[in-house]
Amino acid sequence: IEAKRSEIAGNGVFAIDDIPAGTLIEFSPVLVYHKNTTEVLLDVYEKHILCDYQFRWKEDLSALIFGYGEIYNHSNDPSVGYTMMTDENEIQGAVFFTLKPVKAGEELFAAYSNGDVVFDEFGNRYKRKAE
Repeated sequence: IEAKRSEIAGNGVFAIDDIPAGTLIEFSPVLVYHKNTTEVLLDVYEKHILCDYQFRWKEDLSALIFGYGEIYNHSNDPSVGYTMMTDENEIQGAVFFTLKPVKAGEELFAAYSNGDVVFDEFGNRYKRKAE
């Protein structure tokens, strides 16, 4: 995969070669921080880039994902799924994988979770239970 300009929005992630469904694309390390960090930033600054790139992590935590994780563009019909590796005894990160075959040159898309719809480690979409 490679990052380059996208016709959809800004930058995007693209397949260099054909990628079969179910292929692990990348493991991206993360920087985990308290979710109130962005509220503090917005109290000081009118806008802050960290607010546009946070992933819900667990409980009261958010995460900034390194690698290509932050530049997949959104689609309601995603070609990429992801799962968060949140075990504090392991390396924490996000694992990205293909949900369907992707042709060389195609942009890869992820579905941005609104907190209600998420993917499991097998790429199955499900609705998050109310907390």
